[in-house]
Amino acid sequence: MPDSAPPRVLIVDDNDAGRYVLVRTLRHGGYDVLEAATGRTALDVARDLPSAIILDVNLPDMSGFEVARLVRAEEETAHVPILMVSAAHLSSADRVMGLEGGADAYLTHPIEPTVLLATVRALLRTQSAEANLRELNEALERTVAERTTQLEERNAALEAQARLLARQKQALELANQDLEAFAYSVSHDLRTPVRHISGFTTLLRRRLERYPDEQAHAYMNTIESAAHTMNGLIEALLTLSRASREELRFERVDVQRLVRDIQADLHAHTHGRDVTWRVKSLPLVWGDARLLRSVMQNLLENAVKYTRHTPNPVIEVWSEASVDEDVIFVRDNGVGFDPRYEHKLFGVFQRLHHERDFEGTGVGLANVKRVVVRHGGRVWAEGHVGQGALFGFSLPKAP
Repeated sequence: MPDSAPPRVLIVDDNDAGRYVLVRTLRHGGYDVLEAATGRTALDVARDLPSAIILDVNLPDMSGFEVARLVRAEEETAHVPILMVSAAHLSSADRVMGLEGGADAYLTHPIEPTVLLATVRALLRTQSAEANLRELNEALERTVAERTTQLEERNAALEAQARLLARQKQALELANQDLEAFAYSVSHDLRTPVRHISGFTTLLRRRLERYPDEQAHAYMNTIESAAHTMNGLIEALLTLSRASREELRFERVDVQRLVRDIQADLHAHTHGRDVTWRVKSLPLVWGDARLLRSVMQNLLENAVKYTRHTPNPVIEVWSEASVDEDVIFVRDNGVGFDPRYEHKLFGVFQRLHHERDFEGTGVGLANVKRVVVRHGGRVWAEGHVGQGALFGFSLPKAP
């Protein structure tokens, strides 16, 4: 592989003897040399882009200062290093003028060959470093421009996606409002017919009491059971709908008192079982008292229900507080649930246990989530099959 071409140095000097010495010294130093005796010639030769220029101050057609200024003014030659040389009697002011006018270094005659070569090498090293730095800066600017363009394109795409999601969210909210209004209307309108079914079934049973028709009585039992189930489902749907539709009435709510009252109401549902309640100190929270009661009612009813087959049922209720929220926990040692289906727990009509084992509508926990979310809180559950379940929900502190 051939060696790269040696650097070319342009020597500008109208003194033939002086120029000869400089040319000879540089060629011995391994440089190619270009020559010019006037400023105009130097400007023409400089278009060939020498690696460096050695420029005498005194030229016949213009000063070296003017040549340096014109070289620097051209974009192609603006970065070519210039070594200005002059007679020993040149003033300090002239040297300053040369350096400020574009020269990179200054030497005075007589010039030692070693000093000349060392100065040229230093100028070329500096010029190479500056060229590398310019290339790096240009590459960086290109990279920044490319990344900026990419970011702008991504931001535009994200903004478009955000607008689409906002429209979809608005459409979904409107659809949910319509669906909830429909569910409320249907549930409300179904209450009367279901009550009629229950009422007339009771009357029919009385009329049939004198007739020992076991099949007819079995039919009556089935109708009454179905009507009872339907009535429970309608009431659950109405409760769920009200949890979303009704205006929240915020006040201080004593969770300790809520739990105590619900615990007393649930005593009849324990069917004589000895349930151990471990209720720790609970806080005053900020929320709608009626809706928060429904949250605790659902969680505690579930705890009682799902410990039905547990030999020594234990239900625990406690709270934890942080700077900006209160967290309430309810834990039992009942049947638990498969954690793989945890995401289904708070969905409407989602049940993880068969109805023949544990009665229910599949609406209670959906109601819990809806109420808590409307209060600005979170709700979650943890559990394992046969190891009980833990439910927690948070409520923001009062503003």
